[in-house]
Amino acid sequence: MKNLTVIIRNLPLKQKLLYSFMVASITSLALACLIFILNDYLTGRTLLLNEGNALADTLGSTSTAALAFEDKKTAHEILQALKAHPHIDMAALYQKDGTDIAVYVREGTTGRPSHVDSIKNRFFDQKNIHISRPVSLDSEYIGRIYLRYDLSGLASRQMRFIYLVLFVLVLVSCFTYLIASFLMKFISKPLKNLVDVAHAVSLNRDYSIRAECFSPDEIGVLADSVNDMLVQIQARDIQLVQQQEQLEVQVANRTHELKTANEHLTVEIAERKLAELALDESNRRLEALSITDALTGIANRRRFDEVLLQEHARHARSGGELSLVMLDIDHFKEFNDCYGHVNGDECLRQIGQVIASSVTRIADLAARYGGEEFICILPETDSEGAVAIAEKIRRDILALVIPHKGSKVAGYVTASFGVITVKCSADGSAAYVVAQVDELLYRAKFHGRNRVVSIDSSKAVDTAVETSG
Repeated sequence: MKNLTVIIRNLPLKQKLLYSFMVASITSLALACLIFILNDYLTGRTLLLNEGNALADTLGSTSTAALAFEDKKTAHEILQALKAHPHIDMAALYQKDGTDIAVYVREGTTGRPSHVDSIKNRFFDQKNIHISRPVSLDSEYIGRIYLRYDLSGLASRQMRFIYLVLFVLVLVSCFTYLIASFLMKFISKPLKNLVDVAHAVSLNRDYSIRAECFSPDEIGVLADSVNDMLVQIQARDIQLVQQQEQLEVQVANRTHELKTANEHLTVEIAERKLAELALDESNRRLEALSITDALTGIANRRRFDEVLLQEHARHARSGGELSLVMLDIDHFKEFNDCYGHVNGDECLRQIGQVIASSVTRIADLAARYGGEEFICILPETDSEGAVAIAEKIRRDILALVIPHKGSKVAGYVTASFGVITVKCSADGSAAYVVAQVDELLYRAKFHGRNRVVSIDSSKAVDTAVETSG
């Protein structure tokens, strides 16, 4: 039953309507035919029963004389008259004591009538109607008459009638199907049109499609309502499209404006970056100029002071040894007086290059301290290493063999050196270290120039060491 419900539910609407109409029509017709057949059957039985009762009464009144005089011949003749009644297949006349005086059995019928005592006035079985009537003479019971009606003729008539009804049902079903198919178009066609419109709108999003109105009935009202809804949706869709197009135009214009502004901004940023780079380069050059001696190309006094403070503080924290080398060109005033300031500047440049080539570590610093004085910062360098560097510079200056007629030391340019190695402390002063190395330079000049005088203040006892070549 559940599967049948599912099948019916999944049928197309047209078939549902068609089958519903046919089932209702055929069921009503079949029910009417069934009632008609049942009524015909009952009416036929009633007619037979009434006919039998009347016939039994007639035969009973006719056979009173035969029963009264026990005239079997007359009784037999009376029953033989039943041959004119094809529905009666068996009959009998019984005397008062229940013995039969005459019996009638239609040809082709088997059996004999039942005993009169066992027969009621009337009763039915599956194939026959049994009728038993008393026979009286002057109100005195003298016997009984028995008739049996064969119902096979009635059954055959009923079967023919049933076949006729089935034929009519089939014929009516065909006509019903044809008529219903024709009439269903007035219902299914508008509904199918609505379904097709809804499917097309759902599939293509085309709200310009309209449902066709076939009639002014409920389906027509539904079609008009669907069309009104589609009109509203289409108007709203057109409005949305217009708004979207306007928005796209606004976005495109705004995007163009932003793109233009971005291009201008990019150019401006690029120009500013170039300006910043140029400014940074200028600042670096200015910074380099501010910390570089213009004549010799090495660090100037300002740079020296900055680095010395940094290294002094760092060595105070680390506890490492810091060395300074200060040198002065011997009798440089006389050199300028003898050779002129241009040659004097060239001499300073060559000596600056010698010092720069000898101080090669990243942390080392060679600087022009002032005039003809130079100074070197040697971080993490002990006294022996500092003296070695000073000696190298002294020998390289001698190797230049720059003529110096005004020198009282030699016939070429020489230099005097002061070297100090210290252990820095937080309460110490970088200026004091410079003053010490300047004192050692003074000693080197005092003791004949062209020499290196050093002291290792990092040890418990300061010991001055003098080297010369």
